[in-house]
Amino acid sequence: MSTTWRRDLEVRVERAIDFGRDEPARWSILVGRVTEGGGGSYMPIPVPVGDRDKAERIAEYLRAELGPENEEVVALETIRYEQIDRDMRARQEERDAEAKRERATRKSKLDAGEGTPATREKCPSCGELAEAGDYDEPVYECSRCGQSVRGEDGRRCASCNIFTAKVADLSCPSCEEALEGEPETIEGQEIDGVFVEAGEEA
Repeated sequence: MSTTWRRDLEVRVERAIDFGRDEPARWSILVGRVTEGGGGSYMPIPVPVGDRDKAERIAEYLRAELGPENEEVVALETIRYEQIDRDMRARQEERDAEAKRERATRKSKLDAGEGTPATREKCPSCGELAEAGDYDEPVYECSRCGQSVRGEDGRRCASCNIFTAKVADLSCPSCEEALEGEPETIEGQEIDGVFVEAGEEA
């Protein structure tokens, strides 16, 4: 049985909050369901117990009474989550198979010369490809707070309400970083709406 989702029963006794220096010590009984790593939530018994031994006896009673019930719940949860895991893996395998079929289709069309010549521009910072015109947004920076914003909305700082200075003419639409030079031009072909870089298998 997988313990990945196990939430085992835990009953423990802790010192309760003292309401005053002259108050006698009281003990809270905490009942919780915790994961294998120790994380979980606890619900205290609302009435603190004045005697530690009595609190321990109550805790032991709760462990004996609630333990079997919790084991049934753990077994059902494990079955349910393992099924969820199998379903997720099956869906991922189906998506991977579909992507493989699409790549094979594009490859056959590329080999048959059905692709349309196209170009993209590549960001030197993050390596993402974008249309040529997508890099034309300038970057503005606030001299007071140092915040930088891509596009014409950055001409005035929203926080400081002052005009900003343009620090770059080009920026990447993906990482929004200012470009020091021109983005790299990548040649390829457009196949079924997917850009395939020259020399790259579809």
